[in-house]
Formats: sequence, C-alpha cells, structure tokens
Amino acid sequence: MQFNYMLELLLAGLTYFILKIIYRLYFHPLSKFPGPKLAASTHLFEFYHDVVRHGKFLWEIEKMHFEYGTHEHHRFRRGLLNKLFSKKSVHELAPMMESTLRKLAFHFEEAYKRGTVICLDDAFTALTADIISYYSYGESLDFLEADDFKGEFREAAFELLSFLHINRFFPYIIPTLQLLPHWVACKVRPKMTALFEFQNTVVQHSLRSIHETTTTNEGITKPSKRGIVFETLNHPSVPAPERTLQRLQDEGTILLVAGTEVVARALTIAMFHLNWDKSLLRKLRSELVQVMPTPSSSVNCSELEQLPYLTGVVNEAMRHTYSMMRLPRVARTEQLKYEKYIIPAGTPVSMSSHFVHMDPNLFPEPETFKPERWVIAAEKKENLTKFIVSFTRGSRACIGMHLTYVELYQAIAILARRFDIELYECSIDDMRFVRDIGLGYPEKGNLTIRARVTGIVQQ
Repeated sequence: MQFNYMLELLLAGLTYFILKIIYRLYFHPLSKFPGPKLAASTHLFEFYHDVVRHGKFLWEIEKMHFEYGTHEHHRFRRGLLNKLFSKKSVHELAPMMESTLRKLAFHFEEAYKRGTVICLDDAFTALTADIISYYSYGESLDFLEADDFKGEFREAAFELLSFLHINRFFPYIIPTLQLLPHWVACKVRPKMTALFEFQNTVVQHSLRSIHETTTTNEGITKPSKRGIVFETLNHPSVPAPERTLQRLQDEGTILLVAGTEVVARALTIAMFHLNWDKSLLRKLRSELVQVMPTPSSSVNCSELEQLPYLTGVVNEAMRHTYSMMRLPRVARTEQLKYEKYIIPAGTPVSMSSHFVHMDPNLFPEPETFKPERWVIAAEKKENLTKFIVSFTRGSRACIGMHLTYVELYQAIAILARRFDIELYECSIDDMRFVRDIGLGYPEKGNLTIRARVTGIVQQ
C-alpha cells in the first residue's frame, strides 16, 4: 500500500514536470523566442554551465547569439546620494585621495628598498577600501597601514563570490549559513574570519553614526565627525524608516564592496599592461611631464582629465573591467517589442557588458590593450565612450562612476610617473578572463598580479 502511494506521488511529480516543460516550450509568452529547447524548458541547462562548469554560462550565451541571433522608492534613496557622488563633489575629495595615494607610494618605496614583491591586487584593494570608507564614515579602514594590505579580506571576498551561482539556484543556502554562529562558520571556512571582521566594522560604524546623530542633533542639523555619506543618510530630515541600523548597514556594505573591488581591478589591469608593454608606459610618462614636472608633483584631476593618452589608458582599463553578470532590467507596466517579438510586462531582460566591450565591430582587436584607439577616436570626434557600459546606464547606473574615474586618473598618474615596475611571475594569460563570478576571473583561482619595484624615477 505504501509502495503504491509513493509510486503515485512519483508519477504525479513526473507528470507535473512534463506539463511544465510543454507549457514553457509551446504556451509561455516567451516561447516564440529562438534558442535551444533545453534552455527554454529547464534551468538545468544554466545550472550545468554555471555550477558544474563553474561560471561558463556567459560564453554559452555568446554561442547562442551566433546560432540564433540576427519606481519611486529607489529614486528617493538614490536621490539622497546623487549630489554626494556628482563630479563636483568628487573633485573636492581629490586632496584626500592624493593623501591616501601617498601612503600607497610609501609602500612602493619600501618595496624598492627591501627588494620585496608587491601583490598589486591587494595593494589597490587596500587603497580603494581606505578611500571609500573615509568618504562614507569619516575614517579609514586603514588597510594601507598593514604590511600585507589585509589581503586575507580580498581572498575571503573571493570565496564568498564563489557561491554566486550556487546561491542563484539554491537561494536558501547562504541565509541558512548566516544563522550559524560565526565561530562555526570560521571553523569550516577559516577565510570567512576576515569577512566577519569586515561585517562587524560596518555594524560598529553604523551604530556610531546613529548614536552621534541622536546625541548631538538637538537643534543641530549635522552630525559630528561622520563621513559625508553617512551624515546625509542619517540626517533628521530623512524619514525614520530609512535611518534604521539595518538600512545603514546594508548601504555601508554595498558602498564599501562596490567602491573597492571594481576600481582595484581596473588599476591592476592598467598597471599590468603599462608594464607588460613598456612602450605604453613611455608614451604615458612623456605626456604626464606636462602636468607633473617632477615625479613628486601634486596632481590636479582637472588637468589630468585633459591628457589624451592618460584618458585612453583609463578608458581601456574600464573597457577591460566589467561586470560579466547579466544585470536584469524589468519593464513592469509595459510590453517591449523586439523585432517581431513581444516581451510581456514584468519579464526580466538582461545582458552582459562583456558583449559590448569585446565586440570587434566596436573595438577592433578587442583583447588588446590599446590606449591609442581612444586618442584616434577623440581626434576624429568619435564618441567611443558611449560604448563603455561598465557602470550600466539609466536611472540604475552605478552612482560611483565619477569617484571611480578620479581614483583611476590620480592613481595611474602618480604610480606611472614615479615608479619603475617589473611584473613578477605572471603573463598575459593572467589577463584572459574565462569565468564569470561577478567580475571576470582566470581559469583557476583569484586574479593575482605581483610585481617588483625596480626603480624610483628621479626626474
């Protein structure tokens, strides 16, 4: 009797599964779109390429292109921060950024004296983490104060990113793990210790922001000694539901993570290519002399932005730095029309910036790092920058775009003008990203570019 009952359940489940496949293939509003039937009928197709093959589904989409192709709450929240990340506001931060860059330069000088190897990824992550934390909280995380740049944080973040695709298909796993005591998680995954320390730092800063605002705000409209971002988010004029600890903690985490890894990746890519092909570095240095007469000259961001070749280096770095994830956009109240196809309202539509940045029709020899392409385009009055979609577009574009560019201009200028660098035990293959884990990654492990400082430029 029990066996028959189990058999009936099995048959019912199988029938449901088959009927669902039939619906998806023939009756679903999106069923007329061209593509492999397996991908249309089940998520197992995507699961195989992203989980079993570890982040390879993006390139299956590329193959399919060749085969088949021819709200108010968000606006309010974004409005609180828009002015803080405007070009004008960010340029006012330039002296603080340059001061932080001097700390990084000190590490490079010490590495030269000692003959030690620097991990560029860790160094640039420390730089960008200190900048965005100071802007957010009014005090730095001080990653640059550590000899190893707190590289364990970056490794822990990479380990967390490795769960990205699994979490998409099994979204209950990470919330379940978060219920475990921290010591248990750290016992299972020792690298998670650094992430929990980071999380605790965000919580403490958020609590301090709330405390200082509530204790000093009677008749005063500005909290004391807080970073400009959290001063704004926790201002009394902001509705109380938007000033909870959880809200500040979430916003702080997003700002710190987003404002750290992408900029650090772009800096790593730029410095790698400048020192892989020294002719690029020589061209850049000859141009930088115009605004930096000596290697120790202060930098003026407005002047740096007028340099064609430096601008080309920055744009190429951003072209090679992009989120490989497909970022969905949803038209919730209207149908969209693509050629002869109707996309129903509420349907997520997404693509990866990889396909734009690596399109040979837009960027000939797309895998090659060529700052000259931007110089030539500018001379011809061609607006190539419209094809840089690293920050996406529209109302949900990355709010930190201007901050990113100022950091890149300043950091590349100071490091390229002052230091001779030789790459250490790495090759151009390390720059070939073949896995999609948010950003692009090499076939195995994290991106790791190391270098020796072989000289300090004197003139």
